[in-house]
Amino acid sequence: YKEFLRHVEHFQPKVFIMENVLGIRSASGGQYFTQVQAEARKLGYRVHTQVEECVKLGVPQKRRRQLFVGTRDDLPGYFHPKLKLPARAIPDATLWEAIGDLPPLKAGEGDEEREYDTNRRAEKFTPRSLRYLLQVMEVEKAKLLTAHRARPHSERDLGDFLKLKEGENSGEAMRRGIEFDFPYDKTTFKDRYTRQHRNRPCSTIVAHLAKDGLMFIHPTQNRSLTPREAARVQSFPDWFNFPVARTHQFRVIGNAVPPPLFEAVAKALPQVWD
Repeated sequence: YKEFLRHVEHFQPKVFIMENVLGIRSASGGQYFTQVQAEARKLGYRVHTQVEECVKLGVPQKRRRQLFVGTRDDLPGYFHPKLKLPARAIPDATLWEAIGDLPPLKAGEGDEEREYDTNRRAEKFTPRSLRYLLQVMEVEKAKLLTAHRARPHSERDLGDFLKLKEGENSGEAMRRGIEFDFPYDKTTFKDRYTRQHRNRPCSTIVAHLAKDGLMFIHPTQNRSLTPREAARVQSFPDWFNFPVARTHQFRVIGNAVPPPLFEAVAKALPQVWD
């Protein structure tokens, strides 16, 4: 958080939004939760905190986060804590509505830039899904599909992936008698592998995706999510480009505040944006 506040001090934005896991409230007896607010106030900001469920704001993932919203002291008005669904967002969006039109890939396949598969989009998608792609993903503003590259996986991992049902993690599979080949402690890493479900929100997108994607296995393909799929789950529009290195792409995406959440907060501060 200190690095974040160094950027706030340098740029002096009208508003900042900091997002963190709920554990920051109790970590070290609440020390960090208190320090973030106290140090931001020293920089000249009014600080409001609240917990938000991002799926209610149109983000297709189970993302429950602690927010710190800072408003510069010289600006009028106050933050209205009851956030509303942004106008362009789709309520209760699912993983498949976010990524279902993307070209299928095998592990290790894909290109940093490629053409869209518009035929697949027309065949596979409902009017609601197309609305999500046009309003939230803004696909018509993107010239090319970028960052849709699948990371490679070992044959052991690929074999274990195949043992999972859609929407199931490895702990649930073991309870129905499945034996996995992964070498981790099977009493501790029970959710080490998780296959996402297409008709539900995705698991929380995190920066750990830069290290592996084992908890983010595609619902119908035998691989983990690509950076573009992760970006779509975070609700970044398709025209938004990320660093070319896949590790950096995942880290930037996982550490970001989902754009619909930022938009909802912005709408709760109408005086600031006049």
